[in-house]
Amino acid sequence: MDWFGESWGAVVCRPESHVGTPVGEPCRACGVPIEAGDRGVVLLVRDRGGVAERPLHVDCLLDLVVPEPKV
Repeated sequence: MDWFGESWGAVVCRPESHVGTPVGEPCRACGVPIEAGDRGVVLLVRDRGGVAERPLHVDCLLDLVVPEPKV
């Protein structure tokens, strides 16, 4: 998994997997375009029968892994 932006101290933030910020690409989770200064990961996902790279904000990734509790 590649990552972009400034490191947030996670194991994924290895120097060899750092890539440029995909400015303008929509986040796979929230749909908001990635902006300069955002942090996140680039995932390989199935897209129309093939494989494509899609960015995800780090906060959106965390929401997928650790969702907010329902009250």
